This record gives sequence, structure tokens and C-alpha cells, in this order.
Amino acid sequence: MRIITGTAKGKRLKAPSGSNTRPTAAALKEAMFSAVQFDVGEAAVLDLFAGSGQLGIEALSRGAKKAYFVDASSAAVAVIRENLSAAGLSGKARVLRLPADAFLRVVKETFDIAFLDPPYGKNAVAEILPSLIPKMSLNGIIVCEHETKAASPETAGGFKASKVYTCGAKSVTIYRKREERMVTAIYPGSFDPVTFGHIDIIKRAAKLFDKIVVLVSINPAKPADFSIGERVDFLRRCTKKIKNIEIDSDSGLFIDYFKKKGADVIVKGIRAMSDFEYEFQMALINKDLYHPAETVFLSADAASMFLSSSAVKQIAMFGGDISAFVPDCILKDILERMRIK
Repeated sequence: MRIITGTAKGKRLKAPSGSNTRPTAAALKEAMFSAVQFDVGEAAVLDLFAGSGQLGIEALSRGAKKAYFVDASSAAVAVIRENLSAAGLSGKARVLRLPADAFLRVVKETFDIAFLDPPYGKNAVAEILPSLIPKMSLNGIIVCEHETKAASPETAGGFKASKVYTCGAKSVTIYRKREERMVTAIYPGSFDPVTFGHIDIIKRAAKLFDKIVVLVSINPAKPADFSIGERVDFLRRCTKKIKNIEIDSDSGLFIDYFKKKGADVIVKGIRAMSDFEYEFQMALINKDLYHPAETVFLSADAASMFLSSSAVKQIAMFGGDISAFVPDCILKDILERMRIK
């Protein structure tokens, strides 16, 4: 077992000896953390029936604020402590030797994410969920590992099974509040003007997230040829068929706007390694300014790999044909403006 990513990436973890501990398969662990990747940062985590503690440790490595590890086995508790020490994460953890039901009776904390891997063959998921749910925060997530042949409950309290992942004889069910929080992404840029490359990124992001906000922002390094109002208008004309989109503009610090909107994800389009180096640096800065801010990079498609707003304007300025680069609905506006120059 290894930690997949984060501050302790690649660290090897030990498992308690014996048949009572079943380390989570790598494919299932990847699926679990893909499902909660935008929720782990600064989360309070509970690893119940912790075994080796690998799920809670993975969460801490990815930025969780703290984690409780609970197991009734003294051997498991010893291994969890050893694994936490090896990963350099002991300071963010509490390790308790207690049966799960006893812990849930006495704990006063609430948790944002709970990992639940009870013994198989005892219907333990259905039995423990009613005691666990009152200990979950408002937007809490419960991740249950269980035998594939043993169906987990569709609903429990105010929670509903939102996703199920299966890997052979093992499955994972993700429970969320019945009214799931909408995931909002912001795609910022100067869009001076918008091109087919931008439109491609917008369409793909709109399929990935519940809502996409396309933000026209001021870039001091790029003097604009079109006003903010014109660029907003161009974007609205070009994206009017996309249902889950909002076009907006802002002249302040981007991360302040991100927080004000209650957004979850920053979307960035990447054309080449030079783009990646700059955008990776910006992602780290935004993360440092506001830890919950996650950046998702979408690579440009082959047809747009060379395309930029600057190139489009230069071609138009010299009377070239830009119809392959920008939507027809804004073609005339761009040509008229650039030919005046």
C-alpha cells in the first residue's frame, strides 16, 4: 500500500497481520478520492474500522485538517500510529482503540468525511449508519466499503447513495445529503476576443461541473483591444445555447471573486508546456491565498493548440481570414475593429 498523492505521496504503509484487515484496493481508493477530491481540503475526517489507517492518512496527505482513526484492535492501532509517523502526519491525527459504536456514542466532534469499512458479512453498514449520521457536518460525505453482493442501503437518515464503484468482490458507496451542493467552476481569462479554443474549453467544463462561470478579467500584461462590456457581450452571444453558464466580469483580485461566488474549481485551458508552467504557478498562488481553491487543467484540442486571441487579432488586422478561428456571430465585430487599427 502506498499513499497516492499529496504531502506524503509514495510513502509505503503497513497493514496489520491477520485476515481481519482488508486493505482497500488501489482502484477503489482512486475512485473514492476522485469522488471527494474537492471536499478533502481542510476537512475533518473520520476513519472508522480504520485497519491500517490508509484512507484517513490519504485524506491528511491531500490537505485534510485533522483525522480520527478508530479501531477495536490493538494491533491495528499500533500499525496506524506507525504509518502516521512514517508519513509525517501524526500531529493532525487522533488514534483511538474503541469499538465503532462505543466511539460514536461518546464523540462530540462532527466530521466532514467519514470512511467506513466494517467487517463483511454482518450487515454492519446498515447497522452503523444511523449512529454515524448525527456526527456528520451539514455537507458531510460518508464513504462505505462493502461486499459487492451485500447491497448497501439506498438512503439513510438525510443521506442518499450518490455513487457506487465496484471492483470485483468489493464495492464503495458514496453517501451525500439528499440535496447535494452544486459544484461551481470559474473559467477566468481576458477573452480579447473569445475564440473557438475558448469555446471548446467552456463546453467541456460545462459538462464536468454543475455550473460554469466565465469571468472576463483584467490582465495588466495584456492591453485589451475590446472593452470588458464588448467581451462579455461576445461571450454571451457565443454561449447562448449552454444552459449552466454565467458570464461575468471583475476587475479585482481573482481569488476574492472566487470566494465571493462560493466557487469550488478554477478551470484553465492549456495549449503547451509554456502555458502549463505559468498556470501551474498561478494555481499554487491561488491555493496559498485560499486553500479550498482547486485548479483543473483542460488541454486544448488539436485544432486549437496553436490558437490565441493575439494571433486572431493580428491576422484580422492585415485582412486575413479568421472565420476558422472565431464564431460567425462575432466575426464582423472583430474584423471591423481590427481593420480600423
